[in-house]
Amino acid sequence: MIVTGIMIVVSVTSILGRADQAELMTMGDGTLAITTESLPGASLNQSYYQQLWATGGVAPYTWGIYRGTLPPGLSIDAATGTILGMPSQAGSFRFRVKVKDSSQPRGERDRRRFSLEVTGSPVKYSCDHQGGCIPDPNGVYGEPTCSNACSPNTSTPDLSYAYRILQEVAAEYSITSCPTWTFLDAAVKRLRETNTRWGYHRYPRTKSTFVISQDRIAWYKGAGTPVDGSNDVLAYDIISNYCSRSAVLRRPSLVHSSEFDYQDKWSYPRGE
Repeated sequence: MIVTGIMIVVSVTSILGRADQAELMTMGDGTLAITTESLPGASLNQSYYQQLWATGGVAPYTWGIYRGTLPPGLSIDAATGTILGMPSQAGSFRFRVKVKDSSQPRGERDRRRFSLEVTGSPVKYSCDHQGGCIPDPNGVYGEPTCSNACSPNTSTPDLSYAYRILQEVAAEYSITSCPTWTFLDAAVKRLRETNTRWGYHRYPRTKSTFVISQDRIAWYKGAGTPVDGSNDVLAYDIISNYCSRSAVLRRPSLVHSSEFDYQDKWSYPRGE
């Protein structure tokens, strides 16, 4: 609520017949004061709009934050006193709002303390099979861009990028152990953070028994969402001299389809 001053126009006529006018501003309601007593809570990543009110003084008013900070994502409109935006961080925030009127020579001022509670769980994101960034309760990214880590190529993977990820994982986990599940599980997890088309390579040990490769990774090349057990798979060797002390990481190398006669499968999760 904004109470404006009252404009009074005074006309004066001199004895010589000359007329003059003067404009006088009077206070509309006495001393300037913020009348909003408290602020309703906000929800994380949801639009927020709350008007602050003041009475007295001379309009227009100028609003701002005197001390403290608003929740990240929110701001105060200096002309209207509206707190608005979309809070991006949960928590309790305390601050003092200031308002100044237009009276001369320096204007009246008032300040008031407020607290604003932002509730809600942070939204997590992950890359999908199409290289897009989507909300995911189990995601590893805290922003809707997924830190620009998603790979948009859905037909064949970016092997150079995949190799850099594998090198980072190999610096943390040994590839000379046998089996290499610790390294392989970490590698597939990191690769899937960029695109969920990455998974495990399952091959036929016998005509009826399939097992997971410990020196290969797999890329789902089919349409739509990857399906566990699908034959739409590209397999890549990633360890040379597997299961030996001389085992070394290699740049992902496509396994020719003739080696598995199109029976191999894309798999995730690993399972047994």
